[in-house]
Amino acid sequence: GTNITDHLYGIAEIGYRAHLFFGQEGNYRIWGKINNKMEDNKGFGVSVDQNLSTRLTAFARYGANEEKVDESGIASAWSTGLRLRSPFFSRVNDQVAFAFGSLDITGGDEESVAEVYYRFQINEHFAVTPNFQALFDTAGIGEMDTVELVGIRAQIEF
Repeated sequence: GTNITDHLYGIAEIGYRAHLFFGQEGNYRIWGKINNKMEDNKGFGVSVDQNLSTRLTAFARYGANEEKVDESGIASAWSTGLRLRSPFFSRVNDQVAFAFGSLDITGGDEESVAEVYYRFQINEHFAVTPNFQALFDTAGIGEMDTVELVGIRAQIEF
């Protein structure tokens, strides 16, 4: 653009942390976005992370774009899942999680995904997380009904 305000993309989020359920901590967030590149395309979302116990957390997310769908082609998306900390008592800083979600694509297509991961906390600063995802009714890939993906993430924190 010729101006710093050309094609602005902005996102704002507000969150609240409380002990509303089971006496356990939860995080509740809402967000909104604007994408001026797409004729003032706007979107919003909500996100909830609620501890069910000291080790088990449930989460849910939902987001939607206004009818002038953004360039990704996603009209709305949701996901939900569970994360378990310290799944083995000998590995107190590890995590295992399962999630399921769905995308509503412009034009009426839908795509669903299931994911499972295990986060190995190697030391205070380094973690390795292998994951497996299965995409169902993949939008835009033609005749493929299911796609399986295997990945690995390395995270270094200082």
